Amino acid sequence: MLQESLQFRLRGKRFLLVLDDVWIEESEKNQWDQLSETLSCGAEGSIVVMTARFQTTSQMMAKVPELQHKLECLSEEDSWLLFKKLAFAEGRKGDNISELEPIGREIVEKCKGYDMEKDVLVSLWVSNGFTRANGEVDLYMLGEQVFDYLVWRSLISKVKKLARDRYILHDLMHDMARHVMGDDCLVLEPGKEVIIPNEVLHLSSSCPSLLFSPQDLEKLTSLRSIFMYGKMNEGSISQIFNHAYLRVLYLHGIRLKTLPESVYKLKHLKYLNVSHSGIEVISDSIICLQNLQALVLCSCQMLRELPESVCELKQLKYLDLSHSSIESLPESFIHLQNLQVLLLSFCSGLRKLPEGLRRMTNLRSLDINFCYSLMHLPLGIQKLTRLRILSLFRLGDSSGAKIGELGDLNLIEGALEIVPLESVGGFSEAKSANLKRKINLQVLLLRWSGIRPTQTTKESFRVRHDEEVLEGLEPNPSLRELKIFFNMGKTISPSWILSLTNLTEISFYTCKNCEQIPPLGRLPNLRVINLSYMDSLKSFHHDDKENMLPDTTDMFLCLQELHVYECPNLVCLPSNLPKLEAMCSGVVLLIPEDTVVMMLKKDEEDTAHDEGEFVDT
Repeated sequence: MLQESLQFRLRGKRFLLVLDDVWIEESEKNQWDQLSETLSCGAEGSIVVMTARFQTTSQMMAKVPELQHKLECLSEEDSWLLFKKLAFAEGRKGDNISELEPIGREIVEKCKGYDMEKDVLVSLWVSNGFTRANGEVDLYMLGEQVFDYLVWRSLISKVKKLARDRYILHDLMHDMARHVMGDDCLVLEPGKEVIIPNEVLHLSSSCPSLLFSPQDLEKLTSLRSIFMYGKMNEGSISQIFNHAYLRVLYLHGIRLKTLPESVYKLKHLKYLNVSHSGIEVISDSIICLQNLQALVLCSCQMLRELPESVCELKQLKYLDLSHSSIESLPESFIHLQNLQVLLLSFCSGLRKLPEGLRRMTNLRSLDINFCYSLMHLPLGIQKLTRLRILSLFRLGDSSGAKIGELGDLNLIEGALEIVPLESVGGFSEAKSANLKRKINLQVLLLRWSGIRPTQTTKESFRVRHDEEVLEGLEPNPSLRELKIFFNMGKTISPSWILSLTNLTEISFYTCKNCEQIPPLGRLPNLRVINLSYMDSLKSFHHDDKENMLPDTTDMFLCLQELHVYECPNLVCLPSNLPKLEAMCSGVVLLIPEDTVVMMLKKDEEDTAHDEGEFVDT
């Protein structure tokens, strides 16, 4: 009856209806479909705006997926201004606001939540036995599914920092978790009284001179997890390890060059993290940790090699060596047949991977992002068909993996960079990479070496070659970001470019011969364009002269940012940019009227995305 009454009142009328804070479960989808049908009776131009906390609700209810909009967090200053407006009401008497401001800002800071990494948290869940086996589903994959579910439920928020996604747990959720844990969890902080309840399971300490009495140590015999942060001395570390039945040991930022031998006696240990530490050597005694499943050595910048004994850790599934000084891995590394995650990003000195890497068929993640000293990927990488993360595909000149080995790696997701593309023979070889079948790939970086041929004939060949190779590297239409580096073609406009209807960002860097770029205005969801060091580019190909369609009113409809830097021959920009919010330029351009431009000063080039002043031209 209610739906009939609503339909009677709305029929034939043009309306705007706002449904705020909608909660709908999958089991209730039929009810939403009925309501949606009821609301379809309005006149043309009627709009229903809905807000929801859960991403799953939004996806379920959206008629046009492209119209979904995720609200980002407020900036720190905007958060403070909102808090100030509500907490210090205008006209309020008797309070000295200047005295209360520091407290208010602390409250706002706490509202930012608790920073976390997905991989680390999932590893901790598995090590503590929080994820239960479900048939043949791997525990780490099950943990990731649970984590993703919490994100969809908005209990954990996704944020992007630098090159990696990070996540935030709201402070209220953190407080609730602490409450549920009760006396199982103990947090020790400097300046606060230490009261240790009986049978503590998880201990976190940031006290640098932590020492326990014999009575306290008796209460810690049931410990399963220890988290220590900062300048811990060896005595305070060893004191606990001799009395603990540990599964998780997290030592962040310790200043020791080697781990105490007592650590290697923790035979039940499943998770060991000594990230951001001064560790220089891992002892051969690590072979004693036969239950170890996760080893985290990221940002151990003094660590240059691993002992052969690491390769005897048969249960190891997760190894993080990112941001370390590792130069190579032992050839016996391939004996780690259960290894699923290998993180080596930002290992600038890494030159080679084990030649037998193809035998590690359980690998799901091989992160070698920014390992630019790496000579090539080893042959046979195509056999790692379970790979979901392969951030860098490094081609060799005469040895190593060829681009065709990408052909069957169709589970790859996230970002992929292929370099150097002048090693690819031509169109057919490029096409063998089969990028079009990689439906989960979101970001694609195509990089040539940037070394210019010295002879005119070689340069002419390189121009044709680069254009052909680019034509063969057609990605799936689901791609979100495309970045092209050092391509020497005169026309960088592959036939497939307009099929990328989901593309939100496109970048061209140091393509010095390029005279023509694609008709970017026809990409319906494009929000960001970056053009840097495009010496030969004179204008946007936005008017489609070949098809005689000079009208640009239906182009660049979503473009919000246009960044142009060192394009000396670019003399004009598109005139129709209805949603442009920021335009950055490092050269003088002939800009259309009524366009707001962010002009960057020459001495601010290194911080081009963060500084500048708005100038109305």
